[in-house]
Amino acid sequence: MSLKRFDLHSTFVGCPVYWQNFITHLQNENDMWDRDVSVPIIQRELKPYSGRYHMAGSEPNDYIEFDTEQQFTLFVLRWS
Repeated sequence: MSLKRFDLHSTFVGCPVYWQNFITHLQNENDMWDRDVSVPIIQRELKPYSGRYHMAGSEPNDYIEFDTEQQFTLFVLRWS
């Protein structure tokens, strides 16, 4: 199994467009357009792509990790 990840920028507009689209969709779907989406919601919605949200910890930024390149590709294709 080859893991694939992408880092999140410290600002929303610095994040990849597919991540911005994903989060905007979650905000709209959950009537949260004016605030942050909770980590449990993000984790739940990443699950179909075998993706996981990781808080920075010792890393410079939070990041998203997928089990395979194919699952990452499906996520990007869906949210680009």
